[in-house]
Amino acid sequence: MFVVIGLLALLTALDRGGLGVAPPGDLRAYDGQTARVVRVIDGDTLLVHLPDAVNGNPETRVRLWGIDAPELARPSEGRPAEPWAEASRDALVELVQGRRVRLELEPSRLRGGYGRLLAHVVLEDGRSAAGVLVDRGLAEADGRWSHDRYDDYARRERAAKAASAGLWGP
Repeated sequence: MFVVIGLLALLTALDRGGLGVAPPGDLRAYDGQTARVVRVIDGDTLLVHLPDAVNGNPETRVRLWGIDAPELARPSEGRPAEPWAEASRDALVELVQGRRVRLELEPSRLRGGYGRLLAHVVLEDGRSAAGVLVDRGLAEADGRWSHDRYDDYARRERAAKAASAGLWGP
């Protein structure tokens, strides 16, 4: 039991340091692929109907690259929902649930916490799902790891703050 906990702690530490292990074929398997969204987990995580190269599941869990949305309640951990968590999740449901999206990966970091694929999720109309959430004040730009769209998301966050949208409201 202690070995498993130690291994999970090591993998988490490596992932947070940007050294997470991703299958070498992730970029080839997912970048530019279009898939139907099976389910929205929360404001920055969803399941798409593409086989997962890591665990062989018929769906792949995707973490939206470059943003951080408020966390939903975790009753088993005694954690209440953060403000705007449900609104963030509901907005993502409205944008992607049951629809086809395009995944765009960055070679510098393919997987994040808990083995989730990191991807920019592009809607059928060409908009970034993450960008829409930031515009609405339902997520913030996440600069913990360098990515190509940080400047765009940070600009969008500043505009949402100026408009007192969502998280940035009174």
